[in-house]
Amino acid sequence: MVAQASACGRQCDAFPAQCPGFAQALTLFYDVPVPNAPVLGPILCDSCGVVAAPDHIRERMARLELSTRHRPFHIGLLLVCTAPPINPDDDLYAWERQSSSAESRPYIESLFACVGVSTEKTPAEQLADLQRRGVYFARLIECPMPEGVRPEELAAKFGSVLAKRINYSYKPRQIALLSPVADGLAEILISAGFGDRLVASGKGIQIPSATDSGAIAAVRAIFSKAISASEGG
Repeated sequence: MVAQASACGRQCDAFPAQCPGFAQALTLFYDVPVPNAPVLGPILCDSCGVVAAPDHIRERMARLELSTRHRPFHIGLLLVCTAPPINPDDDLYAWERQSSSAESRPYIESLFACVGVSTEKTPAEQLADLQRRGVYFARLIECPMPEGVRPEELAAKFGSVLAKRINYSYKPRQIALLSPVADGLAEILISAGFGDRLVASGKGIQIPSATDSGAIAAVRAIFSKAISASEGG
């Protein structure tokens, strides 16, 4: 028999129905079992490692769409926290909806104040101002905290993935880690070559209470210096 391209794209002498790739293709297309078809493992989320169920992927894509709308073309200052909130309305980039919980609103308002965004502006104007300043808010894990992961394991499990996103996607000029910082995360970023970009040498920066004007002014001074440095770079 003359060798021909099988259903899986390989050159082989196997009759198509006997080709493993053909059987696998039929299984995927028709969603029916095919004898001797390879068993595929579950697809895992490349952010948090859990099984990527449709709802999980849909929620992640919704968060990504929101944040991408307000991502600066050039990121001067990358703010990194641990994980997004469970409630999508509590996300910083969902601020325009004005449906965040009473617990999250003070933090978001304080965060804006710390980067010099006026609290007198509308939510849409605040997000636009954040973008104009070259500030972007990212996470160590792009999904809400997965169950069963201990806090001391976070950097070891997800730090290298964050370093790749910083290197190939974000490409910021300055990086500020927001408290609480996963144990060992600063060291991982330093090892990846980002030591000279870490604000406060990678020490966690606490976003203070919205009513603590003195603490907000102190953090604003740190962030303003980082933003100025990024603009000069």
